[in-house]
Amino acid sequence: MVRRLARHGLLEYCLGLAGNRALQVVIEPQLPDYWPQTPPLGNADVLVLSRFAYIRRRGNEMVLESPRAGALFKICDPKIATALAMLATPRRLKELRGQNGFPGLELLALLLDCEILFKTDPADDSGLRPAEGDGNLVLWDFHDLLFHARSSEGRHANPLGGLYTYATVMPALPAVRPRWSGKTIDLHELSPAQNSCASAIRRAASMAGNRSPSASLRAFSMAPRGSSPVSRAAPISAKTVRWSTR
Repeated sequence: MVRRLARHGLLEYCLGLAGNRALQVVIEPQLPDYWPQTPPLGNADVLVLSRFAYIRRRGNEMVLESPRAGALFKICDPKIATALAMLATPRRLKELRGQNGFPGLELLALLLDCEILFKTDPADDSGLRPAEGDGNLVLWDFHDLLFHARSSEGRHANPLGGLYTYATVMPALPAVRPRWSGKTIDLHELSPAQNSCASAIRRAASMAGNRSPSASLRAFSMAPRGSSPVSRAAPISAKTVRWSTR
């Protein structure tokens, strides 16, 4: 029954300390088949935050998520956010265990399973970007993958479509658009010079809208190769060249 509820996204998973009712983290699945897993971790493992992980405010809550993660982590204890900020640089698990505010081995394992954390090899000098995921992931930047994942179904549990979620927050637009603000110019009162300039602008706009090639251009494009119309024409004098380049 619990598995069936989880497949329909009706379960959330709470994580807290033994003997303490206060919650540390609430895990909200983003995929229908998500099930919490805790892969093994050793003291020699070096962990670092994924470059796709981010913390943001959601209402009055603080959430940790990633476009690659199968679940969203609602952080209830602010000390956890402080401890995770230290993982912006690679840290050995043995070192983390000896520090105050250690979030716990189970939480780190859950974050590793969701690819919010990943293991890295300090001896590898290729950098953190190629060390995370496969070669295809190297080509993705943070904003590209985030937009790609959030703009379609499958990698998040957010509502999509014309739901008008914030229709009651913003006032409705008027049925008739109000007049533009600013000074009104009466076109009938323009001077002759201004009228000629406006006519030239309208002619240029109409010529730009007509994309059909002229007759001379069609004749030149349809001429056989090696028989350019210029080669059969009369020689061009230097005076004509100087006049045409002015």
